[in-house]
Amino acid sequence: MEDESLPLPRTIATIPGELMRMPQLVECNSEILVVGSTDVYRSQLVVVRLAELLQGGPTVPLTSIGDHCLFIGKRSLAVSSKGLPSVAADSIILCDSINDIHQMQYNLSDNTMSLACDGDILHSPPPSPHSIVHHLITCCFPYFWNKGLIYCSRTKPRWGLKKGKWRLGA
Repeated sequence: MEDESLPLPRTIATIPGELMRMPQLVECNSEILVVGSTDVYRSQLVVVRLAELLQGGPTVPLTSIGDHCLFIGKRSLAVSSKGLPSVAADSIILCDSINDIHQMQYNLSDNTMSLACDGDILHSPPPSPHSIVHHLITCCFPYFWNKGLIYCSRTKPRWGLKKGKWRLGA
């Protein structure tokens, strides 16, 4: 039997520190994008194509991602903004934003921040009926969506394992 060990990890791209901090990957329109911020407060976000980083040349931050909206959290996803009336095209929803009371929406075209949805998600999940934006934010946090719950930043799902014993998440 042949040795079927995995290849050793290797660096395929380097992100310059002056370009962005806290990079995250997201697939959008058949491309892998790298999303990060220019500072620790996430006051300005930057999006670049991973393919440009792999080529090693200069990277140009994107000012448009078409009609898409990126949801960035523990998991990241891209959706069309056409079916989301409260979300603008070319925007990034910070699902785990520094402003922990409200999810913020960053508009790439004019570099502004606004609220992504209503509701104080710090203390309790938003009241029903939940908007599609609340459900998409929840999709970025698997320990909520795999139990059918709506994301709330201070709530941690607890599920009974045996009488008197509890476990966190799935």
